[in-house]
Amino acid sequence: MKPVLKPARPTAARGAGRWPLWRTVAVVTVGVVTPVMLVACAGRPADVAGGVGVSRDGNRQADASLEVIDGAVVTTPVAGLFGVSTVDAEIAAGEQPGAAGGGEFREGSDAAASPRQPDPDLAKLRDSSLTEAERIAAAEAMALRIARSSNPDSQSLVEALQELLATPDDAAASFVMRAITKLPDAPPMLLPLLTSRLPDASPEELPRLLDAIASVRTQDAAAEIFAYTDPDQPPEVSAAAFAALARLSGRDDIGRDRARWRAWIDEVSRLSDLDWRRRLTMNFARRADRVAAQRNDALNRLTDSLRRLHLATPAEQRPELLASMLLDDLPQVRDLGFELISRELSATGRIDGPVGDASLKLLAHPLASVRGSAAVLVRRIVPDGAEAAVGAALVAETGPVAGESMLLAG
Repeated sequence: MKPVLKPARPTAARGAGRWPLWRTVAVVTVGVVTPVMLVACAGRPADVAGGVGVSRDGNRQADASLEVIDGAVVTTPVAGLFGVSTVDAEIAAGEQPGAAGGGEFREGSDAAASPRQPDPDLAKLRDSSLTEAERIAAAEAMALRIARSSNPDSQSLVEALQELLATPDDAAASFVMRAITKLPDAPPMLLPLLTSRLPDASPEELPRLLDAIASVRTQDAAAEIFAYTDPDQPPEVSAAAFAALARLSGRDDIGRDRARWRAWIDEVSRLSDLDWRRRLTMNFARRADRVAAQRNDALNRLTDSLRRLHLATPAEQRPELLASMLLDDLPQVRDLGFELISRELSATGRIDGPVGDASLKLLAHPLASVRGSAAVLVRRIVPDGAEAAVGAALVAETGPVAGESMLLAG
């Protein structure tokens, strides 16, 4: 006996007259949620029209910022998320680049370029009616901008400076050289500008020009300078060349030994840029150590000389000498003044007016240690006006040690 099979219900009849729920969710997601999320991710406010919008006059208009990517319509910021620029999308759509934004298209930019304005520093440098100080300041500002800038416009400034060096205006050329000399590390692009002036430079101008070239710290600049150490050059020119080499390289230990300079240039000419910079760093570090040692030696000799001067000075003239030591900018000299005054007070018990006036002035010194030492001295000398000066200094005092000394002095 065969089983009785019930006829299947037609598929078309199933759910007839009803819109499936999943289709509703899909339509809402694709048509509403997805565009809003894409616009938000692109950094565009959700209330900004994207697609067809309404203008202020009530007319519907197409949003020019729409792009088409793989068949999907997205806004221009969203196109950027997929690596498609505005210009690329417009070209792909067959439009004139820049037409979407209603602006003028310029190669290398999506926006219209503003007209280039004359450089104010260059105008000042060319203006012979300005004072020398104003033109020098303009030249220094231009040189500093060239040294610090990675903008391509710096090349136009270099060309402008080169034009100034080639003009008969010797004053402008001198200002340019002075400005480049002040740069601690001038860019190599300035070297051709300077070397082009060497053949026609006078013996009076060559020292300044060589000094400016020394600011371009490259092997090529060193070779250009070395050529002027030749004994056939005027003495002042060869001396300036040796000094420029020492400034460029940090090798102030070679002096005017031309053979050693030649060997040094031959050696560094084979170095890579990185090794050359390392060599310069090492040279300047050694030079800084030498200069520091020389400075300490000079200060020691200075203080020894002042000690002998103090002993050789008549007693009635010593207060003025000691007061000048207290007010000296060098800490070593000022400390020596405090030491010698303390010895004078221990030996004689008193000291005349100039030292007291100087000690009152030091109550307002920027260093708390100096203010504290001055307060101790005021307490021992008790000069005229000490009470008022100490009171005013105590009100402004922020250091605990100096404040304690002032309290005792008051």
